[in-house]
Amino acid sequence: MSRVLPCGKNANWIDDDPDMFSTLCTICADTSAMASDLKPSTAPSGQKYYELAFDVVLLFGLTELKAQIRWMEKVIYDDLADD
Repeated sequence: MSRVLPCGKNANWIDDDPDMFSTLCTICADTSAMASDLKPSTAPSGQKYYELAFDVVLLFGLTELKAQIRWMEKVIYDDLADD
C-alpha cells in the first residue's frame, strides 16, 4: 500500500489548482499481514473488492518529517446503556 503526500505552494486546495502541487513524498507500508482480516464487499457492478481504512500520521521534528500509517484492528463496540 502506498500514498502520495502532496505539497502545495500559494494554493488553498488541491481540488482548485492541482498544478500548484508537487509530490513531497510517498508513504509505503506492507499491509499483507492484515489481508486475512479483511472482509469482501461487493460493488453495484457485482465485482468483489476489499477496503482498508487508515490514516496518515505526520510527525514534525526539528530537522525531519516522519510519516506513519495507522488503522484499527479487531474493534469491539460495547453498547451498554446506563440504567
